[in-house]
Amino acid sequence: MVYDGSEAWELFVNRCAAQLGDKISLPPMDGRIKESCLAALDAMDKAFAEVDALKAEVAKQAAEIEALKPLEGALEAAKFLKSQAPGMYDMQDVIKARV
Repeated sequence: MVYDGSEAWELFVNRCAAQLGDKISLPPMDGRIKESCLAALDAMDKAFAEVDALKAEVAKQAAEIEALKPLEGALEAAKFLKSQAPGMYDMQDVIKARV
């Protein structure tokens, strides 16, 4: 019993009430409550889509970080070489040579 909007709300309530029996009450929603519920569901759909997009972005950035990890060693080597002979090595040249 899921309301999909293909029938009038009152018909849905009557059909479900017939299936559930007399011990269950499904009052019909007035237009404002129904619209509020639909707006809340739409907002939730949008929020879930935003979360999915953020998850995809995080995964993309994690992959980029993994791709850059090998360059950390080259950077440390360049810093070391520059500290040993200031002015002799340009860090960018050393990094380019290692990549």
